[in-house]
Amino acid sequence: MAYFNKSSSLKDMIGHVYGRNNVISRTDRPNIFVKELGLYLDYLKKQIDETTEVLNRKQVKYFNNFTKNMEEGIRYYQGLFSQMVDTFDDTKSIVLEELSNAYQSLNSMTLEIEKLKLVKDKVKL
Repeated sequence: MAYFNKSSSLKDMIGHVYGRNNVISRTDRPNIFVKELGLYLDYLKKQIDETTEVLNRKQVKYFNNFTKNMEEGIRYYQGLFSQMVDTFDDTKSIVLEELSNAYQSLNSMTLEIEKLKLVKDKVKL
């Protein structure tokens, strides 16, 4: 709904879904995979920011698995879009750049998580 700017008939919407017409006039719409990735990065950032205490084992495992899965997903989509030769030529470079930016953001958050883990290790000593 975020990228639609007018009411459309059911017939027009069905045509849009099946590619017969386009009822979206905005051109700044992000790739769906990049948009979803951004939502996950926002979620992870919020989880990190809400962590006020030292991480327990369960949190460490959760953050490690979450960031590992995110990294694998980013690499998968980078490979997927890099392999596309004649498809999405107009947006491929933009998507690859956005994936690279997402990877950098994920690395920054991973460093924040590592700092939280280090604080825990110092408390144990």
